[in-house]
Amino acid sequence: MFGAPDTYIPATPLSHARLIVVPEWYFLPIHAILRSIPDKSGGVAAIAPVFICLLALPFFKNMYVRSSSFRPIYQGIFWLLLADCLLLGWIGCQPVEAPFVTIGQISPFVFFLFFAITPILGRVGRGIPNSYTDETDQVCQ
Repeated sequence: MFGAPDTYIPATPLSHARLIVVPEWYFLPIHAILRSIPDKSGGVAAIAPVFICLLALPFFKNMYVRSSSFRPIYQGIFWLLLADCLLLGWIGCQPVEAPFVTIGQISPFVFFLFFAITPILGRVGRGIPNSYTDETDQVCQ
C-alpha cells in the first residue's frame, strides 16, 4: 500500500535494473536528507544529527509549561516540523531533478532549525509568569 509499485516486480535476468531506487516510506525523509548533500560523506554525516536531535528532544526540560496547548509559538513551529517531515518524505521519492533538488536542500535546514529553536523557546517561556502561583501569592500577602 505504501511501497513503490516497482519494488514488487519480480527480478528476471533479462530485464534491466530500475532507474530510481525508492526506499520504504518510513525512510523517505532520511533518504531526502541524504540526497540533499552532494558529497557522500557529508550526506552520511548529516544523518547522525537527525537521530541525535530526535533522541535528545525529551531532555529539553527547560520549558515552564510542558503542554503545547499553552504555547502557541511552539505549537506553530511543531506543525511546521510536521509539514517539513511530510515534504521531506515526498522529496525522498521524487527523481533527482531541478525543482526537487532545491526543495530537498532547503527542507533539512527547516528540520534542524526546529531542534535549534526548541530550547530557546523554553527559555523565553520562563519569563511568562504562572497565573495560578502569582495570583495566590499576591492574595495571601
